[in-house]
Amino acid sequence: MDRSRDLWESALLAAALEQGKPVLGVCRGMQLMNRALGGSLWADLPSERPGQVEHQQTLPRARGSHRVCIEAGTRLAEILRFSEITVNSGHHQAVKDLAPPLAVSASADDGLTEAVEHRTANFALGVQWHPEGQFVADHSRALFAAFVKAAAEL
Repeated sequence: MDRSRDLWESALLAAALEQGKPVLGVCRGMQLMNRALGGSLWADLPSERPGQVEHQQTLPRARGSHRVCIEAGTRLAEILRFSEITVNSGHHQAVKDLAPPLAVSASADDGLTEAVEHRTANFALGVQWHPEGQFVADHSRALFAAFVKAAAEL
């Protein structure tokens, strides 16, 4: 935990949303989005919410370790054009109670939220996995391309 970092990044998120700038939260960034907008987190998945999906993989980050199901009709589904993907996973915290302005756009097989999107912002997405570590995957390239396109349209 880094309180000053959390305050700084929360202020940046608020400013970006207010100005209509695109936001892409990755792992801790998604968790920060949820907390800053009024949600809560599981502080330690292994002790608070143990399950059968490995959320802290031992495989190299370039390899996926578990399946994520994409919610139909979401912005994420529109971007990725997949109903499920295999993602890497390296986190011990995760969304517990969803912030009111967010909607779940993907979940793991154990029901854990793996992606969120802002209900009213033009482009504000958060993913729990690390797409930068799986850049060779079609879904990672599509996600970054959509983010870059949203930024270029400002």
